[in-house]
Amino acid sequence: AGGASACRSARFSRGVGDVPSPAPRMQLDGKVALVTGAGSGIGAATARRLAAAGAKVALVGRTADELEEVARQIRDA
Repeated sequence: AGGASACRSARFSRGVGDVPSPAPRMQLDGKVALVTGAGSGIGAATARRLAAAGAKVALVGRTADELEEVARQIRDA
């Protein structure tokens, strides 16, 4: 029962791209984040979330076209 109450006490808000993010919202103004695997999946979602929180984001991945698309999404947000 102790684990169940711990789960009920967790609070989440919707983040960028429908990715849950812990409340309160992160404030990353003036920070730089290096995100590997940023072209798709969790890496892309993480990059969008960090950028929405104010970080400058460096995108790293294997496919230039995917990275450019994520960068465009971040710029257009």
